[in-house]
Amino acid sequence: MYVGNNNTNNFDVEPNHFYNLRTTINADLTSAKNDERIRTYTASQYVEFHASQNISVGGGAKFYYTKYNKAGVRYDLDAAYDVRPIVIQTQGRKVEVGIYTDNLCITKVSSDKSWLYLSSSSNYTDAFNNTDEPLATSAKANTILPTQVKFYLYNDEYVYDENGKLVNPGENDKDGKRSLYIKVTTTTEGDEGEPIQAYHIFKMDQRPAVYAGRFGGGKDADGNYMMGLVHDRLPARGSSKYLEDITVGTIQYGYDKVETATYSYGTDNMDYGKEATRNLAENIKNLTWNNEKIAAPQKNASGYVLLYQYQYPASSFSARVCYDKNRDKNGNGRIDKEEMEWYFPASNQMIGMYIGSFLNNENFPGGATTEDGNDNVKRWYQGVNSYQKMQTGFSRCVRDIDISLDTD
Repeated sequence: MYVGNNNTNNFDVEPNHFYNLRTTINADLTSAKNDERIRTYTASQYVEFHASQNISVGGGAKFYYTKYNKAGVRYDLDAAYDVRPIVIQTQGRKVEVGIYTDNLCITKVSSDKSWLYLSSSSNYTDAFNNTDEPLATSAKANTILPTQVKFYLYNDEYVYDENGKLVNPGENDKDGKRSLYIKVTTTTEGDEGEPIQAYHIFKMDQRPAVYAGRFGGGKDADGNYMMGLVHDRLPARGSSKYLEDITVGTIQYGYDKVETATYSYGTDNMDYGKEATRNLAENIKNLTWNNEKIAAPQKNASGYVLLYQYQYPASSFSARVCYDKNRDKNGNGRIDKEEMEWYFPASNQMIGMYIGSFLNNENFPGGATTEDGNDNVKRWYQGVNSYQKMQTGFSRCVRDIDISLDTD
């Protein structure tokens, strides 16, 4: 074993410098196998990923059903844009992750037809701008020693089916899902140079948005809403963690004891919540922040809000949760006007949603952008400055849709 600039001696090193570590083994294969000083690695892995369903494993891999691979409908992807981590603890030489259309993972999905994409970048802006490794339906990494590899799974929103029609979720909230399969493979070379593989296969479902009636786009001069409205399906950051050894942050309403409407945040608008969602999420006038559990919205040197400040698992607040369901599609580091699609509803939209949604509304959430006001003007009972730092993982996020499509 040699440490230094050459392979002949160990005396050409200098303090505080970095050098290559080289090992030379001169032995035939049979004697090497019986030499306890020589260690070799077989292909093995565990994958920390929570999917809708664990499908199969091979090559010695296994599912950890109660820890790293908890699965079920609570891990479905919601209708809006999102990102999920895939953590691979591997022992091998090459790690591959691919997205497929079938449960045997024979047919890879083409990039132009996929609604799932992979990247090693942990946020969409970086993933979009990563020209060396563009978003794709497969990703690879080479490893030397046992190590941990991370990939991130990005999903498109699911509002319409392949024919441009709204999807019926069914009364049981189980219909209309779309599915793709994810295979994670570690490959190394065997004793004779043949490839040895260990793999996991997961199924990932996504739920479509739910139509809630004509309560979107604001009102016209006659007091009628101009667009349709759909909402998401799953509670934000419920009890299901995406990574086992993390603490999931809290979600509260924020702006405790601050009447944001006084500062033209749009939170006195009972009909439409999109403008208020942006104003609250970005804290456009840098109002006093009275919530010690949640950091105040931060901005960069150009004055734009830091998009991924509250990315899972960080603590967040209701309006920002919906704001963060939008995607920086052009990679410029901000949510432009045309990219602002998902938002926190105003109180009248929430009431309309309660009436118009397909789903059982017995436990429908009541969070809205419309703030409480004072004791004499109660606009809504759970608003953004509800004068209590209450926990809410059940706020609904909504999206406007073309009104010509919501009648089919």
